[in-house]
Amino acid sequence: MTGDTLATCLTPNGIKTRVFARDMHYSSALEDARHCWASAQTLYYMLWNTASLLLRPDAIAGGQAANILPALRDLGFVPVAVAAVRLSLAQTRQLWRYQASVSTQERLQLLDLLMTSGHSLYILFHDITRRVSAPATVHLTYLKGTAIVMNRRKGHLRTLAGPKVANILSYVHVADDPADLMREIALLFPSRRWLKLLKEAGQALDRTEDVRSLVRRLQVCSPRQLLEHSNAVLLTDSTLPDARAWERILNTQGLPLSEVEARWRWQHIVEVSKACKVFVTGNAYDGRTATVPDDKESSLPLDGHLVFTELGPR
Repeated sequence: MTGDTLATCLTPNGIKTRVFARDMHYSSALEDARHCWASAQTLYYMLWNTASLLLRPDAIAGGQAANILPALRDLGFVPVAVAAVRLSLAQTRQLWRYQASVSTQERLQLLDLLMTSGHSLYILFHDITRRVSAPATVHLTYLKGTAIVMNRRKGHLRTLAGPKVANILSYVHVADDPADLMREIALLFPSRRWLKLLKEAGQALDRTEDVRSLVRRLQVCSPRQLLEHSNAVLLTDSTLPDARAWERILNTQGLPLSEVEARWRWQHIVEVSKACKVFVTGNAYDGRTATVPDDKESSLPLDGHLVFTELGPR
C-alpha cells in the first residue's frame, strides 16, 4: 500500500485535503495516529473499515436512539467503541465549521442551543460488509438518509432514530469520510481519550451492550418523547418566570425543577425548529457550495451492491 492509497482513503476531495491541512484537529490527529499504528497498512485497514456516528441530544431526548442498532447490525455494522460527550458551544460551531457558509444564521443559532442541551453518544462501528470502492464512512453516510423530513425513507437511520418533526431535528451525525472521522474525534475528545477509542475500535469487539447501557443511562437524565409534542408554549430565557414561581406553575407532577427546565427547553427547540429556514437556498441542501464541498461527487463511490431501492440512489 502506498501513501497515495492512504491519502485517497482519507478523502478523494482535493479541497478538503487542502483545507484540513490547516485544521489543527485533523493534522494533530493524523500525526498521532501515524505514530500509534505500527504501519500505514494497519492504519489504512482501520480507517477503511471504521465509521463514526454521533447520536445527538435530539435523538436521546426522543427516546428512540437505540432503534438504529439492530438495523445497522443487519447491514454489517458492529459497534466497537462508544463514549458519551456533552458538546460545548465551541465544539458545536467547529463541528459544522466548513458547512456554515450554506446555513442560515437561524439554523446555526438553533444548532448551538440543540447540541449543547444534553449529552450525545459517539459510536465507532466496524463495517464487516464486502466493500471495494468506498470506506465504511461512505456506506454509513448513505444509510443515514437526508435531513429533509419529507425525503426520509422508512429504513433511513434518521427515520429510525426519531419522529419526523423538522429538518433540523436530524438525530444522527455521521463523518462523511475517514478524514472527517479523524478531525471530528480529535475535536470531540482529548487526545488520550480518542486514541483509546480508536484502539478499541481496532480490536473489533462487539460492544452493543455497552452502547445500549449508555443510551439507557442518558435517557434517564433526559425528558423522553418530547419531540412528538406539537402544541408547546414558546418560552425563552428572558420570559421564564423566576425559579419558585416556575416550579409552582409547571411542576405539577412532582418532577425535579431541572427536568421541568429541560422539558420546556426541548419544547421550545421543537417549535422553533418547525419554522426554521435551514439553508440559504431554502430547505434543499447543496453541498457543492459549502466551504468544503460534501456532496456525493466529492467522495468515493459506494459499491453498487450496497445501494438499495427502498433507500434511494447513492
